[in-house]
This record gives sequence, C-alpha cells and structure tokens, in this order.
Amino acid sequence: WAAAHDPLTGLANRAEFARRLDELAADDLVLLYVDLDDFKPINDAYGHPVGDIVLKEVAHRIASVIGPRDVVGRLGGDEFAVVCAGMSDPVQGRAVGDRIVRAVRVPLIANGLRLTVGASVGVAVGAQPLIPAILARRADEALYLAKHAGKNTVWLAS
Repeated sequence: WAAAHDPLTGLANRAEFARRLDELAADDLVLLYVDLDDFKPINDAYGHPVGDIVLKEVAHRIASVIGPRDVVGRLGGDEFAVVCAGMSDPVQGRAVGDRIVRAVRVPLIANGLRLTVGASVGVAVGAQPLIPAILARRADEALYLAKHAGKNTVWLAS
C-alpha cells in the first residue's frame, strides 16, 4: 500500500495513478488535472503543518464528488488528478470539474484558521483508440489554460 499511495492524503500516488490510467485506457474516459489556487500563500503564511491539513481536506473533498469507479491521485505538491472511466461526454467531464471546483472552494478550518483555496481544472476526454500519454498531455494543457483564465476555472481540452 505504501508504495502506491501518497502518505499524506492516502490517495494514489503519481506512479499508481499512471498505472491505473493505463489499466483503464481500454475504456472511454475523462481525465482531469487539478491544481490548487491560492495554496502557496497558506504554506508561506502559516507553515507546512497547516498546508498539510488543507491538502488532506482537499483530497477528501475531491474523492467525495467523484464516482465509485473513478480514481483520484495526488501527483505532487498541490496537484491532483482524476480519471473517470466509462465516460466520453465533454459535458459530463465539465460537470465533474465543476463539482470539484465547488467542493474545494468551500472555506475550511485548519488549526483554528478559516482558510479558502480554489481549484483550476483541465479536462481531457478520451475515446477509443486511446493513448494515455496523449490524453495526459491534453489535460495538462487544458489545466494551463484554466490557470491563465482565472481562478476556480474548468477548461476543456480542444
């Protein structure tokens, strides 16, 4: 378990997430890359212990708004990813991204501090034949566009 999971959040780590993505690539899927907005100032102002509480809560919130067959992972730092198998509709992918944004931006309490972070989400839809590395690149490009479009934004890869 320890080799495949992030020790802080309990989510799949980068290697395990990539393995699961490859495993699910036989099906249509939606891949979402999530990067937190306004997380660095929390770490800088209140320290990593408070930042860790925020990351654990965000992980829990993302996991709570995805389906039971979906996989969520922490790629590192404040970056997460979600793969939704059996889905090839961009509208559904956008809806998952919107749920993540709404769940993450609800204020939280960490060490008595009321804090708010946001999420930018890049969404890539893959239908067969599917190449996971290309889908990941498209999700990453969509995330880049979401970050530059503003905070709490979902961007669909074209």
